[in-house]
Amino acid sequence: MVSQIEQSRACTADAECATIAVATRCFDMCTRTIAVSRKSAVQAALADADTSCADFLAAGCHAVIPPCLPPPNATCVQGKCTQ
Repeated sequence: MVSQIEQSRACTADAECATIAVATRCFDMCTRTIAVSRKSAVQAALADADTSCADFLAAGCHAVIPPCLPPPNATCVQGKCTQ
């Protein structure tokens, strides 16, 4: 998941960036900033990751949800979407 997000950060202007929640039933990474054009691809990867949670949940495990701060504005810095 981290590599999918890293590959989805390219930008040339602040308007190209958005902040999304990055969580499934078995992990929570709060929010990350990605390129708007890659939002569907990242959400699809999250959905795929969520289907992999079945074994995790069947084993009686639970996701640890971190305390997440409100995300700052998404900006484009040196060609990468950043929080």
